[in-house]
Amino acid sequence: MGSTAVAQRGARSAADDGQAGGDVVDLSADNWVLVRAAQRGDASAYAVLYDRFATSVHRFALSRVRDRHLAEDVTSETFARALRAINSLEYRGRDAGAWFLTIARNIIFDHTKSGSVRHEVTVDELPDASGHETPEELVILGIARAELIRCLGLLADDQRTCLVLRFFCDLSVNETARILDREPGAARALQYRAIRRLGELIGGSADGRRRVQPAPSGGEKGS
Repeated sequence: MGSTAVAQRGARSAADDGQAGGDVVDLSADNWVLVRAAQRGDASAYAVLYDRFATSVHRFALSRVRDRHLAEDVTSETFARALRAINSLEYRGRDAGAWFLTIARNIIFDHTKSGSVRHEVTVDELPDASGHETPEELVILGIARAELIRCLGLLADDQRTCLVLRFFCDLSVNETARILDREPGAARALQYRAIRRLGELIGGSADGRRRVQPAPSGGEKGS
């Protein structure tokens, strides 16, 4: 049996043991089993990590650089750098996915300094959210997709990034705070301001559409 299969079986066994004991199971445990396998040179374990986190990295990159081709380049470079640095990764109370996103953030910062990041809004796609429908997500998911993308593009960079990390990359507040180099309380405040601003933008757009709607033919007759 390959080491990846052994690693995954071990993670499932640990999860089963935790459930049998009534403990809350850390859903990121399997990711760390794969990290350990990758650190031992198991290429297939790293391939599984790529499959699990490439979409989130691409979503994050797309939200920052707003250019699909550059976002793809950032994603590729992220996993190339991560592979070279995989042996330096240590468990510090967070999911391994946050590490990949931190690498992506640093790469985007380098691109920003070099002037290769396009600042005009060119995003014409954003993947579906994670599916965990918190009250705040229900507000976001209730918005027409095209309108959501347009209004996200109008947010300040840090506000847009916060919402993408929280609702499209499914990160916790603490993980989001680490990537944004903020305290958790500051990240919560940023999320609140971002959602409020998004609501204002969407509300204003809806008001505008209502104002330009043509009057119905054959107006109401007086009684």
